[in-house]
Amino acid sequence: MTLSLCDSLVALTLVCCMRAAAQPAPEPTCPTCAARGESIDSGAAGGSSALVVHCADEATLTAAVAEEFALESLQTYIEQSNVVTGYFGGEGGIRQTAPPAEQSAPVELRFDVGQLSYYKKTVDADAECDDTIWASAHVFVRIGNGLLSFEADGRLRQRRHEPSALFSGEADLATATGSYRPNLDPARPHIGKIFVVVRAAPGHLRGDITPAVFYFRDEAQLRRYQQGAWDQYAELRRLFRLRFPRDRCQDYELPFAHDEAIERLGGRSADEWRERVIGLIGVTAVVDAVWEDDRETEVAVELGEHVVDTACLSSYPRRATELELRIPLAGRLRSTDARLDIPLDDLVVGIDSGAVARVTLRSRVPSATLSAAQREALGTNAEVFLARLDYDLGQGRRPPDGIVELLARTAPNSTTRVGCIAFPPGGKADTGTCRYRR
Repeated sequence: MTLSLCDSLVALTLVCCMRAAAQPAPEPTCPTCAARGESIDSGAAGGSSALVVHCADEATLTAAVAEEFALESLQTYIEQSNVVTGYFGGEGGIRQTAPPAEQSAPVELRFDVGQLSYYKKTVDADAECDDTIWASAHVFVRIGNGLLSFEADGRLRQRRHEPSALFSGEADLATATGSYRPNLDPARPHIGKIFVVVRAAPGHLRGDITPAVFYFRDEAQLRRYQQGAWDQYAELRRLFRLRFPRDRCQDYELPFAHDEAIERLGGRSADEWRERVIGLIGVTAVVDAVWEDDRETEVAVELGEHVVDTACLSSYPRRATELELRIPLAGRLRSTDARLDIPLDDLVVGIDSGAVARVTLRSRVPSATLSAAQREALGTNAEVFLARLDYDLGQGRRPPDGIVELLARTAPNSTTRVGCIAFPPGGKADTGTCRYRR
């Protein structure tokens, strides 16, 4: 017989008799609002602060609107039982204190979606705002072969221009069942929760599941937390993080095969959008450049050959109507003084109304991947190289405005810049970041 965690863990008896207070969700609870400034789409175990602005007013959800949002296909997909492979790991800065012994496990998810409501963007709303569908939702989750099963309540949100819907919810850990046994401290007042963040589109599910325990100094602090003082806890321990699927895409992105026609992008594949970009910016470029110490040189930018790998699609965070397509790249960035030779592995294409709105090349390169000769030529203790090249498409084909920053670690979670090269001299990256103090 499967026992409830409440039956088997004395450590969770505190929450067996009451429902845990809701942790602030990673999205505004107000469906007519949106966050401006710092992102609050932060996933498990809490969000971050941002200015909340009025975005939309409630409107009638007509059959035409439902068709525009493709709600029927979305609801049909997520309300059936879907099984994905989840991976236990501490990626994304999550420190695990009690992960299962397994490295991976099958995850079964099935949603019940409540009444759908439509909120139409106001005429004078910010660029971050968009027409949005909201609904309460309930998810049934089963992890592994009897490892952990639970149900979570939350909200489902679908913006008109986003490629996926977002579910954010939580469950009381005490109501979960299964063989998983976290090592908890029964002597300290605490509450256990399971945070669930899932992005869904027909054929795609991705997200993470994070059980966590909030410890409190005493019963009085616990009561304040339950009454809505969300910062009133002494310690937060994330037991584990289970993410799905495993690919090169971020949590907020949807993966697609490089040659797969994407309906949201006019029926074109990532390969076709890459060719469009090449027609705008070219395959190679040579640009005047300058180091932070004023030494001048040139950099050669090469897009390289086509890469057979997953493309990733998301919405542009600062403009609701724009989509962001991230395509794998095998490019190079070389300086003619032989001090710099690094890969460029991401081609990021902003697409709005069927046209290329912006193009960015970028990469993050550990210094360990560089040759000994290049590290000696640079003469720094840099551990990471951050490259970013932005193309201005306003006046046809133009060289990029870019920068490569050389970063050294000063603490486990912080770095400092020990050098940079920007191009062209006097460009935005140069005057705004690299030599901005000169």
